[in-house]
Amino acid sequence: MDVINLLKEYPVSVNTLNFGIRDAAVEKELFEAVWIQRKEPTYNYEAVFMLSELWKVPINYLVGRLRCEAAHKLLLVEKNMAEALYYYKLAASENQSVEALFSLSNLKLNIVQNLQAYEECLVHLKQAADSPHKIKYNDEVSITNKYIIESQLMYANLLFEGLSGKKDLNEAKKYYDLAWEGSLKKSAPFAKYAIILCRGDGGDIIPKDTEKGLKIFREIIEDSGIENTQPGIIYLYGTFLFEINKNEGIQFIRMAAKSGYPTAKENILEFEKKLNNNNNSNNNNENDSNKTTTNDNDNIKNNNNNNNNKKKNGKQVKKNNLC
Repeated sequence: MDVINLLKEYPVSVNTLNFGIRDAAVEKELFEAVWIQRKEPTYNYEAVFMLSELWKVPINYLVGRLRCEAAHKLLLVEKNMAEALYYYKLAASENQSVEALFSLSNLKLNIVQNLQAYEECLVHLKQAADSPHKIKYNDEVSITNKYIIESQLMYANLLFEGLSGKKDLNEAKKYYDLAWEGSLKKSAPFAKYAIILCRGDGGDIIPKDTEKGLKIFREIIEDSGIENTQPGIIYLYGTFLFEINKNEGIQFIRMAAKSGYPTAKENILEFEKKLNNNNNSNNNNENDSNKTTTNDNDNIKNNNNNNNNKKKNGKQVKKNNLC
């Protein structure tokens, strides 16, 4: 097909933003070839079929990705919310796109924030969270369904907080567990779950598990790299770790404060004071322990000297008796 030339050779990543395309000419060829536009809410089937075969991606999934990418550009580059929503909704309804369902929910939660919006989010996120992790292309090839884990976590967060008027800890736990089990590595969306585990906010249903919570925080930081991790996450990890290991925890609190995180800057002196008091207390205990050990050693030494003197006196008595 003449309209697809550069794409045949370009290393595309289907689930990466903008398909991983960094070349303007290749990007232009992609969107001109598939002809995604509102005037005719369809697409160039021949072009999409060829790309589906070339990239080994199911056509329905690929169209959903293309529509979402069009929406991302409209929203982030052209600042056209109405047009972006149109393509997200189209991808959600016609392609059952998890990415579109998640994006719609994210927009509503950040912009609208009313009861109706929360209820709509629950519907979108439930559909997304229950979607399959893998989409089959054929018996040998399948592709990861984008945003499943993020949808499960966002859905669980809404149920946990009860923002829609429906607080359901059992259902929240179910989807936290699904996200935990289904993810190979933990990223920033897991932070809320980590906080719940460290604080014990879930009561008997989601019991406190500081070790697991700290593990999630560590994996988030390792996955993103310390320099790319949100300062708020670094601060929270430091505060929870501080309760177990103050010398290690303070390092992360200091990092967050140095990065300009307001809460860390506000509380850093208090944590430093607690650390100093703890270290002074440990030093005093150590000195007391050393004094006790020294006294015990002196007592042992004195006892040994007394025993030696008794032995000498005993020998002298025996010698006198022999004379």
